[in-house]
Amino acid sequence: MAKAVRGRLIRRVKVRDFKETLAIPAANKSLFRDGHDTPVVVQTGRDERRVDLGVSSGGEFLIPSWLRKSVEAAASPDDEVAIYLSARAIWLVPGEQDDAIATVSGATVSAQSAREARRLAAVRELSGSLTGMYGPGYLQDLRDEWPS
Repeated sequence: MAKAVRGRLIRRVKVRDFKETLAIPAANKSLFRDGHDTPVVVQTGRDERRVDLGVSSGGEFLIPSWLRKSVEAAASPDDEVAIYLSARAIWLVPGEQDDAIATVSGATVSAQSAREARRLAAVRELSGSLTGMYGPGYLQDLRDEWPS
């Protein structure tokens, strides 16, 4: 992840202190709205994750268990975890969502159409290529071999 994605530093803590909730320093509380998710960058050494963290009404980040486990697995208890504001939003704004969905679904539909066209072309190309391969009565002879 490029360094430009990280915005303002919010908090640094040791990995062993990275718990279910993490108090937001008073100097930074004005940056967050209670009860809303906030895009942040969580950095441990060279490892950076851009995630949405919930903000409690008590002014604390709500740290999901998967993130805590990931940080604990990537670093020792004495290493630091830094939380930065994300310099760009994780999710698209509502006006961009429709365009993005249409682009992705249009690409999917065109890819499916292309696959379908290739399959039909292969079937047409092979159509009739086995004509005359089996003589008259071959199928009935084969059936007669089966036990009744």
